[in-house]
Amino acid sequence: MKTKISVVLFMFALILTATPFSFAQTTQGDWNAVQKLAAGTDLFIKTTNGKTVKGSLVNVKTDEVEVSVKRRNSALPKNTIEAIYLAVPKSGKRTRLIGAAIGFLAGGVVAGALNRDEDNYSALVLFPIAGLVGGTYIGSRFGNGWKKGVLIYKVK
Repeated sequence: MKTKISVVLFMFALILTATPFSFAQTTQGDWNAVQKLAAGTDLFIKTTNGKTVKGSLVNVKTDEVEVSVKRRNSALPKNTIEAIYLAVPKSGKRTRLIGAAIGFLAGGVVAGALNRDEDNYSALVLFPIAGLVGGTYIGSRFGNGWKKGVLIYKVK
């Protein structure tokens, strides 16, 4: 029994140590990786002047990238690009948790204020739960968006 646990733990440790090497196989200065991206892919492009352009890929040529930013196409020359990242949607987990906590506390405060002179204890349960649900919903509405994901191309 102990040897089975040891083997499982050893395999788990081996997988954890091998994972970073499997992700590090792409070269960062390879323009071919950019040319292989499909049209419509959301990207963050960092330019040499320090600005970051967030747009959807339209076309990639040998010397420029054409992206759609707010329904307008713009071409960025290759010599002005410092790095290209895939855009990844945010999970919104943090904003949902914050909204749930604020809603729960607000519901508890309201229930406590309304139940000061009465013996209606159902409000002490229902208001915080309603606040929790409402706060989670409101937090999920604020958590949408995009963040920089995988680095595709970087000038060496």
